[in-house]
Amino acid sequence: MASINHVVLSGYVAQDVNVNEGQRSDGSNFMNTRFSLGLSDSFKDQQGNWQNRTKWFNITCWGNTAKYAADHVKKGVEVTV
Repeated sequence: MASINHVVLSGYVAQDVNVNEGQRSDGSNFMNTRFSLGLSDSFKDQQGNWQNRTKWFNITCWGNTAKYAADHVKKGVEVTV
């Protein structure tokens, strides 16, 4: 029996995407994009004070998703992955 994990991340892009294009050894072209996604969380500490923290996730997109990200994802945009 296979195990499946399902994760949904929704946050803000920290910087413009990094686009990488190249050619594979078989001669076909490829594209990928990379960007950091920040998710903020608010909580009360032991003293009852509100604290904010941000967790960062490195996202890599390939193929048509990479092309879409290169065209539409910019710094500050909210993205759900």
